[in-house]
Amino acid sequence: EEIPDYVYDVVLNDDYDWVEISEIGTDLCLTDDTVTDIALDFNFNYYGQTYNSMTVSSNGWASFADCDIPYFWNFSIPFPMGPFAMLAPFMDDLDDNAKEPFDDLNENCEYDNGEPYHDRNSNGIWDEGEDFYVFSYYDSDGGRFIIQWDNVSNGEDDENCPNCVKETFQLILLDQAVHENSVNQGGIIFVYEEIHDIDENGNFSTIGIESPNQNHGTQVIFNGTGPDIISDLNDGYAIRFIADNDLLDIADDENGMEFKIL
Repeated sequence: EEIPDYVYDVVLNDDYDWVEISEIGTDLCLTDDTVTDIALDFNFNYYGQTYNSMTVSSNGWASFADCDIPYFWNFSIPFPMGPFAMLAPFMDDLDDNAKEPFDDLNENCEYDNGEPYHDRNSNGIWDEGEDFYVFSYYDSDGGRFIIQWDNVSNGEDDENCPNCVKETFQLILLDQAVHENSVNQGGIIFVYEEIHDIDENGNFSTIGIESPNQNHGTQVIFNGTGPDIISDLNDGYAIRFIADNDLLDIADDENGMEFKIL
């Protein structure tokens, strides 16, 4: 499959407000190391391809290509392994502190007494672990689709829960029919409410986007390398990706750094 050589401008510390969706969004019913497929409410153009659905992983990434593997080990971008057409606002081993899998017969995203479960430690009871919530929300007025990983634990220290770190961040897709740009590709924004990049035993985290054929991509952070922004990823800090087809260009601006990578 031939992918056009789009360039994605990356704007750090973009002026974009956090929109809380935990009370209005749809619970995607994810638990540790799981994925789910969801429909988008508009066609989204990405690297010259058009998509109307995506796979969302518990481990801080989403993909426009169907993917059955939850990939908790994060890779650099681009990389020939991992999900295709990936958007990674915070790809890392996010965990629920040994919550045991169960058959959600009532389809309410919660364990109900009597539902079958996997008794991993053979103690005869369902182990609750930590809450794990990922929500989605379509904002029709704003022409955007939002996915929020909400107050989830990090696998590096989840054994310390409830006294463990928590991660809260969003992936936002902007409908190109509403938010027009020169090459008619959808805009992408990562927004961060609270981030702790502590997974030193597993490449820390990956932040960036990757093309459908995995030959191109824009890596912002991998394994602690990249712009010195990790400590800033709180309180609504945003990273924006804007497609164009200009030549490779690097420039500084007053809001941080703007760069383009094929």
